Amino acid sequence: MNNVLKDFKQKTSNMGLRVFLITLAVLIGLTALNFLFSLLPTSVTELDASADKIYSVTSTAKRSLAKLKQDVEIYYLAAGGERSLVDERLQTKIFLDKLPSYSSHVSVKVIDTATDANFVSSLGIGESYENYSIVVKSDKRARVLTQSDLFYYSITELEGLIGKLTAAEAQQYVYMLQAYYGQTVTPTYHFDGEGQLLSAIDYVTSDDLSRVYILGGHSETELSTALTDKLELQYMATASLTLQGATAIPEDCALLVIHCPQSDLTAEEAQSISAYLDKGGKLMLVTLPGISELTNLLSVTNAYGLYAEDGIVIETDNQHYYQYPFYLVPNIASHAITKDLATTTPALLFESHGIRVAESLPSGVGATALFTTSDGAYIIETNAESMNRPEGQTPSAHHVGVVAEAENGAEIVWISSYGITNENANTSAQGGNYSYFLAALQWLCKAEAPVSLVPSITLSLSHLDVPTATAGFWAIVLILLVPIAIFAAGLVYWLRRRRK
Repeated sequence: MNNVLKDFKQKTSNMGLRVFLITLAVLIGLTALNFLFSLLPTSVTELDASADKIYSVTSTAKRSLAKLKQDVEIYYLAAGGERSLVDERLQTKIFLDKLPSYSSHVSVKVIDTATDANFVSSLGIGESYENYSIVVKSDKRARVLTQSDLFYYSITELEGLIGKLTAAEAQQYVYMLQAYYGQTVTPTYHFDGEGQLLSAIDYVTSDDLSRVYILGGHSETELSTALTDKLELQYMATASLTLQGATAIPEDCALLVIHCPQSDLTAEEAQSISAYLDKGGKLMLVTLPGISELTNLLSVTNAYGLYAEDGIVIETDNQHYYQYPFYLVPNIASHAITKDLATTTPALLFESHGIRVAESLPSGVGATALFTTSDGAYIIETNAESMNRPEGQTPSAHHVGVVAEAENGAEIVWISSYGITNENANTSAQGGNYSYFLAALQWLCKAEAPVSLVPSITLSLSHLDVPTATAGFWAIVLILLVPIAIFAAGLVYWLRRRRK
């Protein structure tokens, strides 16, 4: 009996040892497998099961990333670090983590701004950044993307009239359409992360960034932030320039912008600009009525056969103005600037003065009228009390946008209305004004168009409507019949076991 017990204990001990070793081997294997799995890129380990593939990288982005030859660092600035990333912020993090899978030159890191403020300062983006901003950085430059750049709303019924909207702006339009027009609309939510990040990567790695100087010191109107942001998307870096005390335009100036000056240049400043143009420089000039008093500035344009006309242009053809006779909707000529826009995109120019092109242009200079009124337009004095046509003046077409090109490479685009850069005018023109302005700058800089951005992804999900009868049927099946079937199967199995 003792031998039997001893043999049983030995067998039991051996079996326990084998079970332990097998269990240990399985655990070691699983741990090793988990470690190897963790080394795989997120493009393999995290599958996108969403209908619109909102977490996937498109083929366009994959090709762009594969061509990348410079290191790009992407920092996700989040107070509280990764634990604070929820909802859209977590979605952004999931998407960012996929990018290094397609290029060894891309790195992604979440920075806790609450504990690592010194590192954020070293990025050189200032102190006014928003929480959950993304910094895309290379050795050349950096760009900051905010959550409103990545996520935005649109309203289908207002497409073409308004652009990207924040949640608050979208709600305002919803209320307005309901209150004034009795129209119920639902904003659509978009994720534009891939397009924005692809553009930012292209921007920070581009070697062909044009330097655009904006002249100051003459009570000029500042360009809106929306416009300067669009300039960056066109690979144009802007900088302010004051010529007082300077002897020449900087050598790296690809384009000089003079935007709505209200006081004249000095003779020395005008000479500096003329010398810049003599070397093949490029000038974008936007002016206001009353410019005839700015004689030094006009000496620059006069040298190319372009002269300012006193007063404000009034239009009589109701097909060529909007609301007011001095809100001009001009004819648009064929030119490299307008070729992709003229047939479909209107321009709306507020309070324009005329630009006269000399009948006999200086040698080596050519001029093209971009924007022209109808033949029924006339000019009134800037401070006229009436818009009636002055006695003795014959209606005629007036140029309000002109291009001059010289054999020495100099180029001037002159638009005689602040409306070309005015946000309200641009909205009324369905975005046409900004499009023409940016096209002119791009043509002057001879800049290539930025990479094609991938379309944004719609995040607003449609409701799944289940008919009442169908809902009732599945309620009976799942709540009543399935549990009864499981109970019956268990009961039958138990009775059979008991009879044995």
